[in-house]
Order: sequence, then structure tokens, then C-alpha cells
Amino acid sequence: MRLNSSPESCHAAGMGRTVILTMPSLRAGSWLQVFRAQGIEALHWPASEIALVDGMAIHRLHERIAASDWVLLPSPSAVILLMQALCDAGLHWPLGCGVGLVGPGSQRVLQEWLTRVPGLDRAAIVAPEVEPFDAHALVGLAALRRGAGLRVLVLHRPDGQTRWLRALITAGTQLEVQAFYSQRELGLPESALAWLRLRAATEQPLAVSIASRGAGRLLKQSTARHGLFEWLSGQVMFTHHPAIASDLSALGFAHVLLHAPGARPLIEALRALESDQPSSS
Repeated sequence: MRLNSSPESCHAAGMGRTVILTMPSLRAGSWLQVFRAQGIEALHWPASEIALVDGMAIHRLHERIAASDWVLLPSPSAVILLMQALCDAGLHWPLGCGVGLVGPGSQRVLQEWLTRVPGLDRAAIVAPEVEPFDAHALVGLAALRRGAGLRVLVLHRPDGQTRWLRALITAGTQLEVQAFYSQRELGLPESALAWLRLRAATEQPLAVSIASRGAGRLLKQSTARHGLFEWLSGQVMFTHHPAIASDLSALGFAHVLLHAPGARPLIEALRALESDQPSSS
């Protein structure tokens, strides 16, 4: 799916283009490995930093997980933070508690932990199977709409949206919401801005993978202050989520392309875009 774009106007993201990743650091490592294994130059400029909330008592949280029928993790970052915390504490996944995820990206992340967290490979896992892949779709699944008596624990950001939880409340679910991790926005470092200046001066194209709504806003704010946004707005912006794509277009990015969640689908989208280029011969 393409928004405000055409092969003629975008050219191709091309496998020769450098790809900028804006996701938090705890998610970027595996993506960078995949890109570099494919011979694609990728740089990581995190737009935000994610960490457990201060004072998180993981043993107490483990008890609350054990008392729940489902734990809902509304982002890949939540998956990583929870599983890493359980591993560090030497804790297993409680029998009888399932995991609710928002989509394929979170499912791929969880797969990496199935052999590392004892008992996790026996847990039921639910996630939306078709777009949109988000929290609203997750709580609409039949497994989570069983009604009164279902015990659901939601681990989310304290500043995260909660409107999607109304569906569970309406269904009579015994709902517990725990502020589990925090997110702090970061600015572009001077080294990144200097790199962009050189890229713009030499008219070398690039592609940017936008992982969140905040990442697009950060890019615009940071580059506009240095006279770089007009050039950057003409570069290819990739994202996996339609809402983020709409936000990017509203911010003034002219070439916004959607891809399925994950590093490999992004590489496929890059290759598909490259094939749109007119031959140089």
C-alpha cells in the first residue's frame, strides 16, 4: 500500500540506499543483523528510550501474572522487557496464563523467548490475524471476550492510551492495569544532523523506518530547525502501521510506504520499490 507516492516520484528506496531505523535500542539489534546480513547499510537513530518503571518488583508482578488468565502486552517492547526481566530473575511463565499480543511483530519477538523462559512454550498465545494490528483489535478477539470472571492483566506505559480497554470492562472482565514500562523521547544527536547535511548536500537518497508516531514528529522538529526538513520530506518513509502512515503524511512527508510488520517484510518492500526504478541502461 502506498500513500502520496509513485515509482516515478520516489525512484526506489533501492538496496543501495542507507536505511535509518528509529525504534528503541532494545529492539534494534536483531533488525540491524538482518539488514547487514542482506548487505544493506542500516543506521540506528532511536527516537525514544524504553525501560521498566522505577521500582518495578518483578517477583510481585510474577505473582499477579500467575493469578491471571491472560496478560496483554501492547507492544513488542513490552514483550522484550517482561521476558528479559523474568529471565534475569530466574522466573518461569506461570501455567494457565496466556499471552495477548497486538500482531505479527510482537509474535516474532515472543518466539525468541519461548526456549529462554521456562513454561512459556506451553502458554496460549492470541493476536489479531488481520489488519489492523493494534490493541483495539486484540481486545476484540473471542478468547478475551469470554465475559464475567475472566482475569486479565494489562502491562502498559503509564502515559499510554487506555480507551481500548473499555471493551473488556463492558464485557465484565476482571481487569487489572499495571504501569510496567516508560518511554522517553530522544532528540537527534549532532552527529546524525551532520550526516543528514552531508547526505542532502550530495543529493544521496535514503529511506527511514518510522517505528512510532513520535518518531515522525521528532524527525520533523529536529530537521526543520536546521533547514533540512524540505529535503528530508522528499525521502521515502516506511512504516508498518496505517495510523503512523497517516500521521507522516499530515506532517508533510511526501513519500510514505506501508509494509507488513518486521525487518524482513521491510527488506521485501525495499526490493519491490527498487524494482520500480527505470533501468539506468
